[in-house]
Amino acid sequence: MHEHEVELHGLHQTVLNKISTFPKGNILDVGAGKGEFAQKLVAIGYDVEACDITPEPPWSRRLGVTYRQCDLNLGGLPFGDESFDYVVCIEVIEHIENPFALCRELKRVLKHGGRAILSTPNILRFRSRIQFFLEGNYPWFDLPLIEWEQQGGGAYVHINPMRVHEMEYCLYKAGFEVEEFFANKRSYRGWPVLPLELAMRFLLWLKVKKSRRHGGPSVSRLYSLILTKDLLYGTHLIVCAKRP
Repeated sequence: MHEHEVELHGLHQTVLNKISTFPKGNILDVGAGKGEFAQKLVAIGYDVEACDITPEPPWSRRLGVTYRQCDLNLGGLPFGDESFDYVVCIEVIEHIENPFALCRELKRVLKHGGRAILSTPNILRFRSRIQFFLEGNYPWFDLPLIEWEQQGGGAYVHINPMRVHEMEYCLYKAGFEVEEFFANKRSYRGWPVLPLELAMRFLLWLKVKKSRRHGGPSVSRLYSLILTKDLLYGTHLIVCAKRP
């Protein structure tokens, strides 16, 4: 299995583990791709609908999944208001021209009390920060966008690297309550990062003290989140948010 497929499988399993803690209900898979995750949801008893930019694929009928084609860069989700108990949006938001509009659509199709789970590459992990310092590019965002699209990348081009800052702000503006940030796995890969981690923790401690002294917006909540092991070393950033 290719390294990317292994990582995607691990990501799917982490999201599936989270969803399995929820009561059964109907769920929308936004950006369903080849249907791997939809198949896993069907297998554990969820009523699944799906959508993506491509025409209806053979796997949807085989699984009994209602599928609708849509381009999220050109319009909204082709589903009615308050249609779903849950929505999953795995590795999609980084492809979208307007992530704020996407989050508002996710909220619109969710029932009150429903939950959305989104994931995106974690550009705040140490390996990503080091690569950006050395190359000026994040992992998964290191190809030239125009050339990538011209060579057939199309809707699969990564155009929006999102930190936890932007992710939670998009959800906040859409009216969600963020319940949890987590990651699918922690990847150290031999980087000598302990001295850097200690230096970062000291620097951010100083910034928290400075923000309190000057009476500006508190940064302690955000920095506490950034310094969790999941965000420092997790491969993908995952968020679970609730529609109040």
